[in-house]
Amino acid sequence: MMDHATMAFAQAEHALRLTFRPFSATPIPLSLPGTRFVTIFTHPSDKGGGTLRSFNELAFVARELLPRLLADEGWPLTGEPMEDWEGTAERLPVELTVNEVRDRWPDDFDEMRARYPVLLASENLSMRIADRFRFGMREFQRSRELQALMESDALTPEALGGIFDAAWEDAGELYGIRTPEMDRIASIARDVDGVLGLKVMGAGFGGNLLAVIHEEAVNQLIDALGSNGDGVLVCSAGGGMDVLEVEDLAPAADEQEAGLAVVLLCGGEGRRMQAGGVTTHKPLLEVNGVPSTRFVLESLLDSGLDFAQFLVVVPPARVSEYETALSDLSAEIITQDEPLGTGNAVFAALDHLTAEVEHVWVTFGSQPLIRAASVRAALGHHLANQLDFTLPTTWRDEPYAPLLRDDERRVTDSVETHLDGFEAPEFGETNIGGYWASRMALESVLRELHTELFDEEAGRYRTPSGELGYPNEMVRGCLAAGQGVDGVPCADPEEVVGIKTPAHLEDINKRLEARRRWN
Repeated sequence: MMDHATMAFAQAEHALRLTFRPFSATPIPLSLPGTRFVTIFTHPSDKGGGTLRSFNELAFVARELLPRLLADEGWPLTGEPMEDWEGTAERLPVELTVNEVRDRWPDDFDEMRARYPVLLASENLSMRIADRFRFGMREFQRSRELQALMESDALTPEALGGIFDAAWEDAGELYGIRTPEMDRIASIARDVDGVLGLKVMGAGFGGNLLAVIHEEAVNQLIDALGSNGDGVLVCSAGGGMDVLEVEDLAPAADEQEAGLAVVLLCGGEGRRMQAGGVTTHKPLLEVNGVPSTRFVLESLLDSGLDFAQFLVVVPPARVSEYETALSDLSAEIITQDEPLGTGNAVFAALDHLTAEVEHVWVTFGSQPLIRAASVRAALGHHLANQLDFTLPTTWRDEPYAPLLRDDERRVTDSVETHLDGFEAPEFGETNIGGYWASRMALESVLRELHTELFDEEAGRYRTPSGELGYPNEMVRGCLAAGQGVDGVPCADPEEVVGIKTPAHLEDINKRLEARRRWN
């Protein structure tokens, strides 16, 4: 947990004070001008054989024996009695054998042996006790000394080097985690003028040493170590975990040079809604008190993005309904003459795009939970990486429309578990029902897909469903054409939810109400 906490809560130019039970992480300013921290790799730590036995022995003494022995001494102690820990160390056994452990704690021994079966199989094994306690207490004292020096702004490189050297000495004499090769490399390093001190990093038995060194001596250290010099890394305290707002990924609206447009798809027969007794066209059902398509358009108008054009694609028989619902919005309503799939609906919009449009956001009037922040973040990634097709995504259980990637995290396909007969993974990345496409990709890939697949005589596409889908066909077409495709996991799982059934509509309204309350 300590390593993870350090990575999460570190701050540049600060040390980190960690406590556990309860957990806390407190940064303390650390400034040592002219000095650097370097790690020196010694040799791999063998985690098997004798080293594993040594690890287990240290753990057994620390977790099983010392707590029992210290309880007899009246520990845990605080204040002045704790300062006299050396007296406690003198009263502790120097060593205990396995047989002595069994005799001292007969009622607990079976549980101990269940946790450490290999270690306790050797009845004559002798384990150092008092020195292990001394090591822990001296480490505690060094930690307190270092904190006091930092908090009083009195820490010098030489003082820190002295603390490191004391820790190095105890790691060998009291804790036994140094190896001859570690000692050899440490001896070479200590002979370099400017190395102020070094200590064992981690659990020892190999691995890295940590040294504090004058900056101008770094190259001398590398040269002195010869072949081991390749294992020297110069380190500095950096920032740890931070909250990343998806808005931070997006370009500011006034920085955009690309012309943007929206194509809003409002097709579908709504069979599941009709089965539930709902006859209103699905994208016109009310969410947050207004038709869903209007809600989606208003969200995009308020997104901070400078859209030059809004195209709403609807069935011919529904035009008047949408004209009424969107009467005071700057949206152009166009028709998809035949219900031949979402790809065909986008194709129907191509000839209506104005010359200035370079990138198009395609989404659905029945997807009101997509946040403007996700649209902006995906656009930022799309423009910054000069992509042709970008899908904002999220991670969720049993994704309906998984985005597939190879071992190098490159997108290889986009599928639908229902239409493509693809078995949904238990957990995975999925698109949220909105997509950025470059004008170039739409004009080349989508038009080519239509030309290749549309059967003029039959009036349908040469696909299993007779329709042209979107986005899956575009993803595959762009990949085949060598155009850039990526997914951006910038959305919340709830943004996937669209209006499909009365239950979905009820759920969406509850989620929007929750957003309104919390925002």
